[in-house]
Amino acid sequence: MDSTHFLSWLDSTCATLREEIGEKERIAICLDNATWHNKLTEESIIPKRSSTKGEIQKWLQDRKINFLEKFVKAQLLQLSDRIAKKYAVEIIRLPKLHCSLNPIELSWNNLKQFVRDQNTTFRQDDVKQLIEQFMVAMDNKLASSYFHHVYEVEEMY
Repeated sequence: MDSTHFLSWLDSTCATLREEIGEKERIAICLDNATWHNKLTEESIIPKRSSTKGEIQKWLQDRKINFLEKFVKAQLLQLSDRIAKKYAVEIIRLPKLHCSLNPIELSWNNLKQFVRDQNTTFRQDDVKQLIEQFMVAMDNKLASSYFHHVYEVEEMY
C-alpha cells in the first residue's frame, strides 16, 4: 500500500464508519509505527519528524498528494489527521516498539495460533478457509477483551 491508497482507504473508511455508527459516537483509528509496516517497499516509506520540510514536500508531490506551499512541517505530517477530522474520527498513533498497546496484535496472534492448531493440509485454500472461519467467529465479547487487555497494559505505564 502506498500513501495515496492509504489516504483513499482512510477517507472511505472514515466516511463509512461515521455513516454506520452515527454522528454522536466517538470513533478512533489506531495506527502503529512499526518499521516493518513502513519499510516493506520504497513506496511505503513515510516521512519522519526528522525529515526536512523539503523532503516531506517532495514525498507528498511524488505521491500526488495535494498540500499548500505555506504548510509548515507539522501540517504536512498531519494530512491523514485532516481527512479523519472531516468525519470526526480521531487518529491514535502508537509509540514505536509498543505492540502491547495495539489490540489488533492480540487478534493477529490469536488468528495465527488458530491456523497453526487447525491447519493439517498446509494448502493455501485451506489456510484461507481457516482465516475466514476465525473472522466469522470473532464476536463483540472477544474484540472487547482485546481492548480491555490493552487498557490493563496501559495502566502499567
